[in-house]
Amino acid sequence: MRKLFIMLFLAFAANCVAYASESIDLIEEDKPNGSFRLGLGEEFKGATGSLIEDTEAPKSKRPALKLHGDFTGGGSYVQAGRSIPKEDIDEITFYAKSDTGDEFGVRYIDGGSQCHQLGYRFKKRGSWEKFTFDPGKFSKRKEGTLPPGAIEYKHWGGKEDGVWDGPWGNGIYFILGGATCGGTKKGDLCISSVVLKNKSSTHLTTVSLDEELEKGELKWGFTRGEEFGGAQGNIEVVKDQPKKKDYAVKMNGDFTAAGTYVAATRKVEFKEDYEIKYITFKLCSKTADSYNLRIGDSTGQTHQGPHFKLKSDGEWHDVTVRVDSLIKGEHWGGDNDGSLHRPIKSLSILIGKGGGNVKDLMISDLKAVIYKAPKSKK
Repeated sequence: MRKLFIMLFLAFAANCVAYASESIDLIEEDKPNGSFRLGLGEEFKGATGSLIEDTEAPKSKRPALKLHGDFTGGGSYVQAGRSIPKEDIDEITFYAKSDTGDEFGVRYIDGGSQCHQLGYRFKKRGSWEKFTFDPGKFSKRKEGTLPPGAIEYKHWGGKEDGVWDGPWGNGIYFILGGATCGGTKKGDLCISSVVLKNKSSTHLTTVSLDEELEKGELKWGFTRGEEFGGAQGNIEVVKDQPKKKDYAVKMNGDFTAAGTYVAATRKVEFKEDYEIKYITFKLCSKTADSYNLRIGDSTGQTHQGPHFKLKSDGEWHDVTVRVDSLIKGEHWGGDNDGSLHRPIKSLSILIGKGGGNVKDLMISDLKAVIYKAPKSKK
């Protein structure tokens, strides 16, 4: 445990400078098309298009991209999109212009794979305009809350609740629709200076909570939910998951005879004046369609959150969970007051009987986003 703490602290200190920057430019000058890729809205067949560097953009706007769409053969939209670095997002800014249309859209995918879309209207065709929005503030539409220039908001997929599932997102896409291109059914959209901003001065870094697993060592505990009796199961390390040369923890639960849940538990240790705000990990299962999380605090109190849904498709899924979402659920032991007493001492991932008697779950890439804890008032 002492070795784990030392490695975590060194990683923490080494990355503080890297996280000091408050902005990230998503159009990367040294990458083809700035790391953006063309999409043709394949669910609506017929559109063609291109994505190229906008060499006609003024120097102050370079690097810039030009998205072209041709809807003479059908289709609904084309897009320029890319993944988003895993950073807290307080604000997204960008410049855009079009010589052929008056409207465009921006899609942004949150940490829960929900798609949010804002529709924008230019003030003047052919002029560069700056747009700014906070995905957390403007993701759920209420009257008067749309950002400047936006005319509509839509959402679908993921939790389908219209609420930004942060702290970070999975992708951003600029949309050129065929309906906005006029009678020629052809149009262009130019974008520049797509910047993610993180205004939080307390954000420090993301650190691994399982250095041993990265080396193929199992440091997880296992329980069969003995208070309910009857469940069987085990945990083991599996190689080449999620990808070749990686390792994952595989948990199996058998509730054929009886029992309610099985759990894999990882102990963690941090200095008291630092706290875990978010826990991130990867999950994969062919049989489990939900799971639970428990955390143990410094008093020995256990906090358990609600059931989280999981696709039992045998594919790996990225998960981000806010620690405070676990504090609002059940609690027992220790001070038993429903409050989290730092530091967090353990994390448990549970699978239960619901939906079938035999369950499996693979866990990998367990990490935490660490913030400096507020100083206690005396």
